[in-house]
Amino acid sequence: IITGGIELSVGSVVALLGTLFIDFIAVRGMGWPIAFVLILVLGAIIGLAHGWLITRLKLQPFVVTLCGLLIYRGVARFYTADGTAGFAFGQNFPDL
Repeated sequence: IITGGIELSVGSVVALLGTLFIDFIAVRGMGWPIAFVLILVLGAIIGLAHGWLITRLKLQPFVVTLCGLLIYRGVARFYTADGTAGFAFGQNFPDL
């Protein structure tokens, strides 16, 4: 925002990386410190790709991050088969 651009894809990036983080730990049996570092690296790669597209190819930040939003959200939804994970409301919080 300071430089005149806006970041629209941050929520979708967090959703995708969160999905991958849990998958690395729960499904693939990876230790959480290794999974955490891997997720940080993947996030940095995504950020570097956005920065490269904006600075080197002179694309508009709005367009780059809007496309990223749609791509990352789509990948996360595809990866989870459009499903959600959670718990029953009263199961862990009976007083709420």
